[in-house]
Amino acid sequence: MTDKPEIPEVPPEPERREEMVPPAPEQGEETVQPAPDQGEAKVLSERTSVWSLMLGVLTNPGATLAQVARERRVGQAALIVAGLNLFVAVISMLAMMNAKVELTMDGPEAPLGKVLGPVALHFTLVWAIMIAVLQVVSWFSYAATYNLLGELMGERPDGRAMLAALGFAQMPSILIPILVGLAVLLGLWTLPFLFGLVIGIWILVLDVVAIRSALQTSTGKAALIFFTPWVVGIGLAVVFFVFMLASLFPLISTMPTM
Repeated sequence: MTDKPEIPEVPPEPERREEMVPPAPEQGEETVQPAPDQGEAKVLSERTSVWSLMLGVLTNPGATLAQVARERRVGQAALIVAGLNLFVAVISMLAMMNAKVELTMDGPEAPLGKVLGPVALHFTLVWAIMIAVLQVVSWFSYAATYNLLGELMGERPDGRAMLAALGFAQMPSILIPILVGLAVLLGLWTLPFLFGLVIGIWILVLDVVAIRSALQTSTGKAALIFFTPWVVGIGLAVVFFVFMLASLFPLISTMPTM
């Protein structure tokens, strides 16, 4: 007897399921797209509105600075850095123009007062422009420094994100002339210093949040990156001061006593 060749079994074909295709809209019938929910619409509006971002820095800084760093809004940040200082200058000029100048016994109508008024106004304008330019230069310098320190600490640097986040972090400065002017009008001369201290600490915290958002790192490492240049600068100043005293000590010791 000869063995019969085995015939391989053919697996059954899988059942074909007909896909349900939605019917095409008839001619003249409009297709209705689902509208985005309110939260999604709010995010989309904030992405296109710089005013929402400026307000968000004051009310919700963590999420807002993260969005600014992600979208790298360097141009808008530059306008904020320069515009805030020019705003302070305008407030200063208006205060000077409305102030009553009291000079000598001749009173505010003295010729000297008429000469010094425009001169002081001119120097105020020049001073304000110089401060605005220096603030923009400092903005670039700090961004480069923090970016380099972040790279040295193993983070991925992003110059445009750092510039954008640090620029928007200066938003609380807009409150300084308003609060100081209000305190002066009320005659509370000790409040301007307190306002400046509080807003300065506020900006310091926002700078740390901006570094964290730009480098996508932890808050602790962002604080370390922020304070490192200040600690190094203060240390160098102390060393320079001690060196100057040490160099002057032999000269002082040889001076004759009275």
